[in-house]
Amino acid sequence: MGKVYLVGAGPGDPELLTVKAARLLARAGVVFHDSLVSREVLGSITRDAEVIDVKSCRVLRRRLGRRPQREFRSPIGALRRRS
Repeated sequence: MGKVYLVGAGPGDPELLTVKAARLLARAGVVFHDSLVSREVLGSITRDAEVIDVKSCRVLRRRLGRRPQREFRSPIGALRRRS
């Protein structure tokens, strides 16, 4: 089973990310983000990662397939259980 980390992007300046946050983004397999995360911070995510804007439910449905509603309440948990 995979691990889940919650990383705050702060005010959007990638130089203000913690060292651990930058390291996690550089190694992540999947990253969920919202529209408040800056392009610069998104640019620090590894190119191999699946990057999902949390507004995009259609992407989640394609990724997770047809699942019970309770799993969509926690898309991170659903992906974690799949790995």
